[in-house]
Amino acid sequence: MEPTFHAFMFPWFAFGHMIPFLHLANKLAEKGHQITFLLPKKAQKQLEHHNLFPDSIVFHPLTIPHVNGLPAGAETTSDISISMDNLLSEALDLTRDQVEAAVRALRPDLIFFDFAHWIPEIAKEHMIKSVSYMIVSATTIAYTFAPGGVLGVPPPGYPSSKVLYRENDAHALATLSIFYKRLYHQITTGFKSCDIIALRTCNEIEGDQVLFTRLMTEEFKVSVEVSREKTGWFSKESLSDAIKSVMDKDSDLGKLVRSNHAKLKETLGSHGLLTGYVDKFVEELQEYLI
Repeated sequence: MEPTFHAFMFPWFAFGHMIPFLHLANKLAEKGHQITFLLPKKAQKQLEHHNLFPDSIVFHPLTIPHVNGLPAGAETTSDISISMDNLLSEALDLTRDQVEAAVRALRPDLIFFDFAHWIPEIAKEHMIKSVSYMIVSATTIAYTFAPGGVLGVPPPGYPSSKVLYRENDAHALATLSIFYKRLYHQITTGFKSCDIIALRTCNEIEGDQVLFTRLMTEEFKVSVEVSREKTGWFSKESLSDAIKSVMDKDSDLGKLVRSNHAKLKETLGSHGLLTGYVDKFVEELQEYLI
């Protein structure tokens, strides 16, 4: 029998982070590993139905401390506007004592985190391993957190000249700038201090968000990007033109997109693709812990 481990999971207080962490927890639990999942009290009920292995995945609710300016009862990003993310981030940092108490009491083998950059300090003190687990794609991490990055210019060592931010993406990225300084500090500090960096991605395709559009249109050529203005807005005419260019059975572009789409579908649907990645990841974790 393969050796098993006990892992803590402590994601950012957003369902877009907690759910992917729980997906990974399910995969680990399926292989016999024990998971303690740290999360805000109110979030537990909303996540319980995603827990496929309740005997192996135990929720450990945290009390979210009060922060001036944060609405009473706010525990996740669903409870606040994006302009208050920094305040919720402060509240997350104030749970450090609760997290450390849980580590001291339960003695896990490793702990997964994303924004809580102080986790590696706790892990080292208690002689456990820390894993900085990013739920966004490798392209996003590489591009967004490269020092001195410029729109449209790939950072050093970046593997693509097409999967890039452009001028008309600036409007969409403006919301990130509200809390970018704090986020940059959290992510880069976590990367520098942790034992393991893990990314929720695969070789065949990179995920979500703005750069995903470039990957699908420019690299894979399985879709067509709608023409937009500098502000990021697009017209109904631009949308109509993009749809027609793909749906026209006689157009060369339409034929190319449909052909590439069929190839990508076959690749992503191949038997054992996801299982193979999970197996390899767990194998690497086990070897690191030995």
